[in-house]
Amino acid sequence: LLRGVNDSPETQATLCERLIDLRVTPYYLHQLDHVRGASHFISPETLGSRIINSLRERLPGYAVPRFVSEQSGETHKLVIA
Repeated sequence: LLRGVNDSPETQATLCERLIDLRVTPYYLHQLDHVRGASHFISPETLGSRIINSLRERLPGYAVPRFVSEQSGETHKLVIA
């Protein structure tokens, strides 16, 4: 999820629909990691959750990715929405 790139419900719906058309399951939407040089791309988690909720209203379940974040030291991703 990148601010100003793919952080709107319309953009995400278009991306997910295109992936499905290509027979690719949209599996994850990642919350951006806090890394040096990327802070201008960070979108709030609340925005990502709202986007996922909007996708659930617009798309079939198989076309809605899981909204996740990486956690330092963890072996798995944390599902946000």
